[in-house]
Amino acid sequence: MMIGHQQSVLNHGFMDEHMLATPFLDSLSAHSITMSQGYVLSDDYLYNHRSLLSGVHPAILHEQVLQEIADEMSRKTFKNRQALEDFVSTEKFKAFSHENTIPKILRQAGYTSIFIGNEKAFDVSASGFDHSLSRNNTVDKSFLPVNKPIFLYATTAQEQRSTEVDTNLKIENIRTNDDFFSNVIRDYRKNRANRKAIILYMTDGGLFNGKNLMYRTPILFSMLNDDDIKKGGSKVLFSAIDVMPTLLEFLNIEQQLDQFAISQKNLLINRQQKARTSIIGKSKNGYWIRNHNFFFLSEEGKKEIYELNYDPSCQDNMIDYHPAKTRRYLSEIDEFQKLISK
Repeated sequence: MMIGHQQSVLNHGFMDEHMLATPFLDSLSAHSITMSQGYVLSDDYLYNHRSLLSGVHPAILHEQVLQEIADEMSRKTFKNRQALEDFVSTEKFKAFSHENTIPKILRQAGYTSIFIGNEKAFDVSASGFDHSLSRNNTVDKSFLPVNKPIFLYATTAQEQRSTEVDTNLKIENIRTNDDFFSNVIRDYRKNRANRKAIILYMTDGGLFNGKNLMYRTPILFSMLNDDDIKKGGSKVLFSAIDVMPTLLEFLNIEQQLDQFAISQKNLLINRQQKARTSIIGKSKNGYWIRNHNFFFLSEEGKKEIYELNYDPSCQDNMIDYHPAKTRRYLSEIDEFQKLISK
């Protein structure tokens, strides 16, 4: 699994972004099924990583963290706001020790799991990885046992820049993202020649795009030395919490799943599955719903609805023109909140 850190869906050449080519990811897309309507479910990349590895919806994780923070704050005092913010950030990964993550599940099946990225932004041990490497290290043979299957989780997550608005910084970030994953796959191929492998690339959410584009991510599925996965584009809705059950079904590993997650293996093999008609996600102060035609946002004090076929960047709020859809979406969100509170 390769996760681009806070990369906009438009920061990829294969998604028709012409500002800068992404040679490796463009080449990978040409040998993958490329889902252009993939979505992470939170505006916080930490929740998205935790959700990807645990298969639990970020809205549920968010409620857990709020309770953990409330419990701890009743027993602690903080010197300043920065200390409080650091504590809250840590809490977002603390519960990994209580969740059944992909590395923990695969360990029972004989896999070795390796994390590649910035450990400061990630609780490696709690999430169940056996080894970790910094972004500058190569994936050498000492971490790739010959007779055991492996799970690599590589992320470009770094110390967050003060801004992504500057064009030169944005270009540097895009190039770094592409080069990093090119090196990961190069080292894997060099040390695991002729081994079958499932490759997945996606992002953990984009910066400074707002609304629909903040949550939208390209999702690439490919296989090395195997042609099971079809190649080409797909506009099927794909939720980030579907990643875990899809990978586990490919590996023939049965596991009890989050009630909101589904495996989309059949979609990748024969393109016949169209299981999702909508996706519900968590915004900073509310919830959103995305289907094939509309993006609906409900937060305290405001309701917004956008017609994606005409307004994919969500600039023109059409809430006054869709009262029936607004009532229906609010009802769906209310039902969703009841389910996650159980």
